Amino acid sequence: MNRLDADFERRYAKQQKKGMNTSKIFLDPKDEEEALDIFAEDGYFVEKASFWDLVSFRAADPMSVRHRLDFRWFGSKEEYIRYVSERTLAGWSHIWGTQRSGRQYWMCDKDRYGEPLGKREETLFPRKAILIGRRKRLLSQIVALAALVAAWTAFLFAIFGVTWRAFWIWGDSSSLLQLPILFVKTGPLVAFLGFLVYYLILYFRAGKLIREAD
Repeated sequence: MNRLDADFERRYAKQQKKGMNTSKIFLDPKDEEEALDIFAEDGYFVEKASFWDLVSFRAADPMSVRHRLDFRWFGSKEEYIRYVSERTLAGWSHIWGTQRSGRQYWMCDKDRYGEPLGKREETLFPRKAILIGRRKRLLSQIVALAALVAAWTAFLFAIFGVTWRAFWIWGDSSSLLQLPILFVKTGPLVAFLGFLVYYLILYFRAGKLIREAD
């Protein structure tokens, strides 16, 4: 993240109130971590994150901390407990994440020189493994969007029949009165397809980051 982006995030954080959220999607976890560090300096800390990477914040006393974002899923509760315990013993605090959330947020305090007090950072949070996890999460989001596209298409076919009219308006196509009908029918489908293309682009860009991390 360059300085201009960092300053933007700082101003954004100051303008928000308690319970704010951000819809900015970061491809590179490192960029999101740096933005979260800036948020924390202004007194905003991660409260939770949604499946679509929407992050909600809580207000607290400003702190100088180091954030790390990990992408992990766990097949058992015991595996998840071992994962959390190992990092906690190394001085990292688990902010948010569940056994199956796929996103794990961590932070630690910084010393007076700005260095993180958490130990074994590169070992516990290897960049390539995190990027692979990031791409895996993007794939799950792509699958979910593809399912939404298929479901909405099936819904339109069930009502209007398997015909092109399911995606268009009938009768006098020039009638402005039918435009709301067109929007209701195809608006969600266009939105789902738009997000699907966007996440596909992020997915392939994530592959490039992984190759660069070798």
